[in-house]
Amino acid sequence: MRRPLEEVADPSVLYLHPAGKKNLRLYAVERNCKVHDLLLEAVEEWAAAKGLAGPWRVPSAGPPRRRRG
Repeated sequence: MRRPLEEVADPSVLYLHPAGKKNLRLYAVERNCKVHDLLLEAVEEWAAAKGLAGPWRVPSAGPPRRRRG
């Protein structure tokens, strides 16, 4: 069964160097956010600088999931 977000979003794959991804994860943890949100924010800023129209984010179908831990 697909999750609701997958039905309206177009998934994209991004290959990152492991050291860079680790630093990104640490940055996200320090700021209590998700790596996904940081990457989307970067895409939004880059697209705005290039004059590309979005939208880039697909609204979530439900409340945010609680972080484990």
